[in-house]
Amino acid sequence: MTEQFLESGLRDPARWIALPTDWPAPGFEKDFPDPATWAVIAANAVWNDSPLTPRGDEVDSLAQVLAYCADNCPRPLPGYEIYLHLPGPRDVPLPVYVGDYPRTTDPESDLRYALAVEDPEAVEPPLVEEFTAAGLGSGLRALRYCRDRDDAYGGILVGLRYAWYVEHLDLIVSVRTVHPHPGRVIAAIDDIDALCRGLRYVAEDEPRS
Repeated sequence: MTEQFLESGLRDPARWIALPTDWPAPGFEKDFPDPATWAVIAANAVWNDSPLTPRGDEVDSLAQVLAYCADNCPRPLPGYEIYLHLPGPRDVPLPVYVGDYPRTTDPESDLRYALAVEDPEAVEPPLVEEFTAAGLGSGLRALRYCRDRDDAYGGILVGLRYAWYVEHLDLIVSVRTVHPHPGRVIAAIDDIDALCRGLRYVAEDEPRS
């Protein structure tokens, strides 16, 4: 059986940056040997593609922010990739994790776990809705508010998660992000929805986006 891989399809380069998770970046070892080099190239590309004109040290500042993301974003689980939602060079990058893993129990239980619908830190029941992606079929999307266990002052995090069970591969597909400022996640929902709708599986020997 030909192995298949999850890919995000065509992403809007004006809104998304793929963040390497290993260094040197696999396949781009000479171009991106380390986070600092990658961040400088990425920051210049973002500003060059923007209709805005950088002021002062804004290009360097974005490079520092991207380097921080590369060094400090939590490492994804095996099989996950990180995409930074960055609709403009002056916005704060929002890491979005995309990946898949084998089903462990029954599909319904695995989907509930992937959506964290029973998170004990939730301050209210999550809002769970059906969400369909052409390449994955019918899935679910959950928006939840939960206590930040690392915040001594009782701060709130907003989490957005998507999950599908892909029956013919017996895999759970998971997309997730979390941020301490609800407005940042809410503002990104349409773009994350679009990213998710482009998810699909491609064969090992099929050209990838």
